[in-house]
Amino acid sequence: MISPKDAVKAAIALASPIDPAAQQRAESDEKRLAAEIAAVGKTIDGLLGIEVDAKPALVAKKRELVTKHEHAALMAKAPKSGYPLLSLEPFSWRDKDGWPRLVFFGLDSPDFAMGFRKSLEYRRDDWGGESAYTVARPIISPELPKALSACYSDVIARLRKRCARNHSIRLRARYAGVIPTEAKKKIEKARKVFKKVFIVAEPKGFSLETKKIAVPLPVDPLIVGWDGNFLWLVGSFDTTPVEEYVKQEFTT
Repeated sequence: MISPKDAVKAAIALASPIDPAAQQRAESDEKRLAAEIAAVGKTIDGLLGIEVDAKPALVAKKRELVTKHEHAALMAKAPKSGYPLLSLEPFSWRDKDGWPRLVFFGLDSPDFAMGFRKSLEYRRDDWGGESAYTVARPIISPELPKALSACYSDVIARLRKRCARNHSIRLRARYAGVIPTEAKKKIEKARKVFKKVFIVAEPKGFSLETKKIAVPLPVDPLIVGWDGNFLWLVGSFDTTPVEEYVKQEFTT
């Protein structure tokens, strides 16, 4: 996918405010489309044998209406929080090596990781014997909702292929730095609104080693909230290296 020079700024540019009027229209559309889907379904069920050639077009129309209804239903349920809606497109952007330009960090750990861990397991046969086999179990940290982890399906597929040649493999990036006080206030506020809150950043390098390796400080990370259906932009902030933070706050 397209890989802009500054992924964070490009992601912010794609964020869009939710128009209250648009949400009201979505609520109305949801009801109208549900009625249309029911009507088309009734027509399909009532087709006579002589009308068999009309069925494919009606089924296609129903499928189209269902897609529109799902979108309208999600939009109608979107929280009226005032936060801009963040597109998931930026999470499909890749660097020259095919790794993600933007990744999610949880609030409880500085690590982002995905890959596969191979382990030896045993299966008992019908005669009481045991046979050993290797299982590759997927790893992704922090734990992401399905819609978000799906953004990295191509990366996971690449890692699975490499795992076939290695015992285990893990793509890792590590967050280093201090989050400013004002940004922490935004995080606490967002935690009251959303199911999950993440930090989104562009790591300046990845490691495929199993050993933890710190990478350079991400630039201008984002605070995002997940409500179960949509990703919302809460804010952004400038990271502060630990050494600089200590110097600013505790040196007289």
